[in-house]
Amino acid sequence: MGAALGARLASNLSASGLDPNLVTQLLEPSSTSQLVIDEGARLAVANSINLIFTIGFIAAALSLLAVFVAPRIKLEDRPATSPVSAD
Repeated sequence: MGAALGARLASNLSASGLDPNLVTQLLEPSSTSQLVIDEGARLAVANSINLIFTIGFIAAALSLLAVFVAPRIKLEDRPATSPVSAD
């Protein structure tokens, strides 16, 4: 998901004509108080984060689907196996 965030953010910043180094300025804590965030940069970050939430939702939905598709086997129904010795 980090790769998708980085790629989408770089694409959005270049599409809006902003400097890609703006990301490091946004992430550095010492310069955030002095930085005035451009509306284009704000929209680029918001759009990139939206992609991450979409990927997370799809992954969660597929995981839930896998739970319902997986066979249900009770532990009592499994055949007993004898422990294997390390010798």
